Amino acid sequence: MAMRTSRAAPTKYRGTCGRRRVASSSVAVEGAESIPKQKRQQDEAVVVGGGPVGLLTAMMLVQRGWKHVQVIDRLAPPPPPERADAWGTADRSYNLGISWRGQRALKRYGALDRVIRWSAPYNGRKDWNPKGKCAEREVMERSIPTQVIQRDRLVGCILQEVEERFQDTIDVQHGVECVAIRWLEGKQVELDVRKEGGDFKTLHTAFVIGADGANSVIHKAMEDRAEKDKSLFKPQSFKVTRFPPAFTRVYKTVLLHFPDGWRKDFNYSARGEDDVVLEVLPTHEGLGIGVVLFKPENDKLLNLTKETVREFFDRNFTGLSPLIEQEELERFLTKRVYNLPEFQYSGPTLHAEGSTVLLGDAIHVVKPYFGLGLNSALEDVEILDNCLEEQGNDPSKAIVAFSNARAKDSQNLVEVSRKFDGGFVRFVLPRIIDGAFHKLMPAVFTRDAIKCMQLGGMTYTQVRW
Repeated sequence: MAMRTSRAAPTKYRGTCGRRRVASSSVAVEGAESIPKQKRQQDEAVVVGGGPVGLLTAMMLVQRGWKHVQVIDRLAPPPPPERADAWGTADRSYNLGISWRGQRALKRYGALDRVIRWSAPYNGRKDWNPKGKCAEREVMERSIPTQVIQRDRLVGCILQEVEERFQDTIDVQHGVECVAIRWLEGKQVELDVRKEGGDFKTLHTAFVIGADGANSVIHKAMEDRAEKDKSLFKPQSFKVTRFPPAFTRVYKTVLLHFPDGWRKDFNYSARGEDDVVLEVLPTHEGLGIGVVLFKPENDKLLNLTKETVREFFDRNFTGLSPLIEQEELERFLTKRVYNLPEFQYSGPTLHAEGSTVLLGDAIHVVKPYFGLGLNSALEDVEILDNCLEEQGNDPSKAIVAFSNARAKDSQNLVEVSRKFDGGFVRFVLPRIIDGAFHKLMPAVFTRDAIKCMQLGGMTYTQVRW
């Protein structure tokens, strides 16, 4: 349980952001006492990674005065968010929850309204235990409800904002993969990229943002460079701390149809007797995207047939199995098995050579069911924005300030989340106990750490300590 202790006042990193001024849990931008430094007009930047963080970063840079931002992504573009036929299945991507932290960042750059339009609100949950008994029903009372959306659909929403509002200043190229980076004199950077079909091209820029995920090409190059440069008197300036798997789960997806009378703004969850879990989140269309989590060696699930799959779902997910059509269950048998990311964080610096900085999963990776990965990544964009504001749009100074503001926080985000990664005993049960004590004596006991991180208001370091 988490007992209240006296806390020092949250550290504030001042920065003025004009009309886009917001209060951040990690970098406060209100109440600046100094006059903002003169902003530099910047010509260009390259963002590696065209996911939610990369696209939002490009929007942020253009709104800060960058004349041209190029975004490269190795994947094909997603379907438009309004394509109901593309999003009415459970095949495209894991549903993600956008909490207060993520919504604040999206709103700051003008993307939130479109995202909410194609999301579903999440206002409560209902759970079934392994015996099929409905064990808990919780209705959330939040002034800002979490919004749930498929990851690729979120990308489609932000991409539309870019295409409609920044077509002259942001160039998004899909099917283009960054394969190498070289740091040159004068804070210049060369990026080798490979297009579909195998054609190579070299990009030249003075500012690179690595938002290319957990397997980032940029952070791998930074790690290799730092490893070569270290010595007895010079500690390694950058490395990626990768934790070995401790609670490995893989997953398959399944589509559910909610009958009349069922709340379509709930997270439904069922723990089965065969060591399986079904987590269901709603879609904009009123369907449920289910994720079946299981151990990679679970032969009972992997050896299911058309004749046995219904009985398996009925036995393990009593309350939810009737919501899955037989045809969908048969499709489930041949669906791909996906891996969950393993915990990792980067540091102690998050930048290189006065020209390159990392954001999102390139610096902190947690399991998606904690509801923290996407939201902390979107928050990274805000913090970099605040640092650019404080440093007069000088990237070489701003990325150092970003490292100082975010590196330790990212480490604590990952280490706290990892402590909860262990199924019912390490994740669900401690949260139930902490929640009960908080309700009983809120002046003495805080909420559980995961909820504190989800709700915001404190840095991840403050939540941990």
